[in-house]
Amino acid sequence: MLPKFNIDMGGFYDLYEPISSHKIRMPAKKKNGEYNYIINKKVAVVYWDDGSKTIIRKTAEDEHNKRIAFLTAFFQKYCGLSRNKANKFLASLKDEDDIKEEKDKE
Repeated sequence: MLPKFNIDMGGFYDLYEPISSHKIRMPAKKKNGEYNYIINKKVAVVYWDDGSKTIIRKTAEDEHNKRIAFLTAFFQKYCGLSRNKANKFLASLKDEDDIKEEKDKE
């Protein structure tokens, strides 16, 4: 078991332990050796080698970005949060510029 990190991510690491590398599962491979996933403008589906799948449906305001779609599926698979809570957590992420603007407004 890995130790908990002392990182402030809105309490995320207070509730969930980091994922150790032996628990991470890769996307399943097809018979031809390629990873098994579907990413298009409406949905991203990642099939995992444990037999499960993660489905990410894009909303009208989401940009089409295959990396974000895959990483969102990966996060939902391994974060330990429900799909709804994982999406809320990802939507609440702020960069330093956002934080600075909020402080300037106060």
